[in-house]
Amino acid sequence: MTATAIAQLQFMTAAEVCAAAPLGAIIRYTDLAPEPPLRFKNKHAVWRRSNAQGRLISVTPGENGHPGHFTLHEGDFGTGKTVILTIRKTFALDSSLGFAIAQMPAPGSVAVLSAWNDIPELQHLAANLRDAADWMRTNQHHGAYLEPVLACTQRAQ
Repeated sequence: MTATAIAQLQFMTAAEVCAAAPLGAIIRYTDLAPEPPLRFKNKHAVWRRSNAQGRLISVTPGENGHPGHFTLHEGDFGTGKTVILTIRKTFALDSSLGFAIAQMPAPGSVAVLSAWNDIPELQHLAANLRDAADWMRTNQHHGAYLEPVLACTQRAQ
């Protein structure tokens, strides 16, 4: 994302972005610090920890005085179809970072979800129902189910 595109994003609190974004949305987060030059590798690596983006895969509401949290999937690393490492980052709903919806899921998308403790978690975002069913056949997850992306916006907050 270019600096101009980032400047055009409307940043909000973590709780606000979770209320507005469906599972599958790309969420950008930032501490609003300027990006250091790439030649400063260590400074740039530290900056990257607070300035990146990922796909929203789960939102856990707060309870018993805890603020709740949400998780972004930042990427998979491996060779071919074999995933060696999955990068996920979890943020508290009272995080001091700024968050913005960088991209909403495409219309007609279908989410492959599974639930743990009644909290839906996105396993895959498919372009359509047929692609989602095909993905489920080759990637079995216990209790997986399909939902159109619009239905994913109805979460308990």
